[in-house]
Amino acid sequence: MILREEEPSRFRSNVHKSWKIMAAVTKRIADESFFAHLEPFEGVGYDCLSLVTRATGKSTRVRFQMNRNGINSNILEEIWFKAEPEWLGVEGVAEQLIENAKLTRKRSDNSDPSIACRVSTFVSTWIDQNMDEEFYVGPIYWPGSCASKTDSPIIEWNNEIWPLKYQSPELILGVRGVETMRVYMQSAVVSDGTNTFEIPASS
Repeated sequence: MILREEEPSRFRSNVHKSWKIMAAVTKRIADESFFAHLEPFEGVGYDCLSLVTRATGKSTRVRFQMNRNGINSNILEEIWFKAEPEWLGVEGVAEQLIENAKLTRKRSDNSDPSIACRVSTFVSTWIDQNMDEEFYVGPIYWPGSCASKTDSPIIEWNNEIWPLKYQSPELILGVRGVETMRVYMQSAVVSDGTNTFEIPASS
């Protein structure tokens, strides 16, 4: 079953949970982190929001994947059921993923949030505000993507800032098939096509 096509409301619920989980994970870890939308075993229909980290030596590594078109993460089974409040909840799932992926925890909860944490928190909050709509969050040209605005400013980036050569850092947020804003994940900057602002650390 491909939820995006057969049960779109359930798919959007999984998308919502995936970003809430990412916000909870990146709030707790010290690893330099990036988000990627991946389709392992191309053609099967997986839709995985994935956490990628970069080590000191500049190499990147996919630490976990959450399939929104199914029920599992590659390191935690039945992840969407477990994210429900009556089970582990989002915070409990985040703890399990950090443990299973052997991520590095922050030494202090008082440190400034990372760019990845700011981005995922912003996206999660935006979805909270649009849950009653047919929303979209994902890369340009990803399955189910919105019609993209052509007047959004292009923010320069390079492989030093954004090391994922297989996916650009632009994330489209849209409602009912139309882009409403674009998040530049390498710098925590948002554009609605007219105005551009940086996601604050307290978002």
